[in-house]
Order: sequence, then structure tokens, then C-alpha cells
Amino acid sequence: QAEDGIRDLVRSRGLGDVYKRQDHYLELVKGRAYNKDNKFSKKEQAGAVYTLHYCLKNSLKLLAPICPFITEKIWSEIYSDKSIHVQSFPELSEHGHDDYTHKTEKLVMLNSTIWKYKKEKGLALNSGLKKVYIPEALNPMISDIKAMHNIDSIESGIPEEVKGSAVRFENVTILE
Repeated sequence: QAEDGIRDLVRSRGLGDVYKRQDHYLELVKGRAYNKDNKFSKKEQAGAVYTLHYCLKNSLKLLAPICPFITEKIWSEIYSDKSIHVQSFPELSEHGHDDYTHKTEKLVMLNSTIWKYKKEKGLALNSGLKKVYIPEALNPMISDIKAMHNIDSIESGIPEEVKGSAVRFENVTILE
């Protein structure tokens, strides 16, 4: 019964979907947050770190009813002496929700496609790609996508003509 209750809570709050999207976002901004090669400005790096903390805070709040002890420990170590269980529960923001949902779905599709391509080619996930065409909706994320997938060049849209060898997927084209 306890497992059914937890599954119902996760489903009713849409937590599974939230965590799937956060996972892809975390992978996307990891390179910007670490900024090992100084490809990003300090402001861009700080923005990634701020957003990662925002995601962590809200994830902890969402998980607190399910995992009260570990979330309390993490919360008290990082954020506050005041218990996580007295914090307000995260509210769904209507600001740009549909737009971000659409972009996140495209990002998940892009990541899955590139990871599948690399796996089928026997390439390590950090192997470089020469050129990739991505959906236009992901243009604001181009720098992060380039860093995440180690891509030399990215263009948006579907190419009409490709010079050389290319693999086309539904909304992604990878030049070999």
C-alpha cells in the first residue's frame, strides 16, 4: 500500500515528468556551470549555478514528503537551519510554461537522438561531432548543446542539401 501511495503521489504531482526534464537540463548546463574551458562568460556560468540551485531547492521540497530525513539533512547542510518541512511547497509557474515544456520535449528528443547515434556508432558520449542541425526551438540553447555533446558546429532547421555523409532523424541531422 505504501508503494502504491507513493506512486499515486508522484503521478498526481507530475514528479516523474519534472525529474525527467530536470535530468536533461542538468546535463545541458553542466558544462556551463563547470566552465572548464572558459567557453562561457562568468555571468553565464553564474546563471547556470543559480538555476541549478533553484532546481535543487525545489526538488528537495517536492521530495520532502516522500524522503523526509535525507531531504532535511541536505536542506540543513546547504540552505537553512529552518526545517525543509516548514518551507512553502513549490508552485507551478504559468509564466512561459507551455513554451518551456515544448522546448524541453525537443531537448529530450535531441539528446536521446544524439546519444543513440553515438551508441550505435560505438562512440563515447564525449566524442565530438562535426556538424548537427537542430530544431529552431532550441536556438537559445545552442552554446550549451555544443558543449554538452562536443559539437563543432550547429545550425538550426532541416538542411535541404548536405555535402558529405549525413544521418537524418526526425528533427535532427548529424553530419559525419
